[in-house]
Amino acid sequence: MKSFLHSCINVKDCGALGDGNHLDTAAIQSAFDACARQGGGTVFFPPGSYLSGTLRLRSRVMVQIGAGATLQGSSDPQHFEYIQPKVWSRVDMRPTRAFLYAEDEQQLTLSGEGTIDGGGNSPAFTAIPYFLWANRAPGEMLVWIRTEEG
Repeated sequence: MKSFLHSCINVKDCGALGDGNHLDTAAIQSAFDACARQGGGTVFFPPGSYLSGTLRLRSRVMVQIGAGATLQGSSDPQHFEYIQPKVWSRVDMRPTRAFLYAEDEQQLTLSGEGTIDGGGNSPAFTAIPYFLWANRAPGEMLVWIRTEEG
């Protein structure tokens, strides 16, 4: 059985700047998608602050936030796409927004010594009700979380 952790893509190699000012969503998503097309692997975030809107997690892709790296949710609600899940719950009967989103994906992993900051202190957070939305994601999901106030 082939391990899905066979390749590693650095988000900076896909065009992410990690300067905390430039919106890196497209470059990060490109890294996720490229890794998935290769059959899976690791997408690595080196030190820096990566500003992003909605990111779609992919099957067999480990997201590794390195020490000194922050994946930062944008404070602009327009950077978060509306999601129309294939399956609705009784609570969520309308399109919604999420920072990290997965639907019909498997073997998802979020890990590392860095930080994922969904922007909970931002005024835009009320427009983005979900930090992580995993819908119809069967199998294993490993999420490393360190919480902080806010």
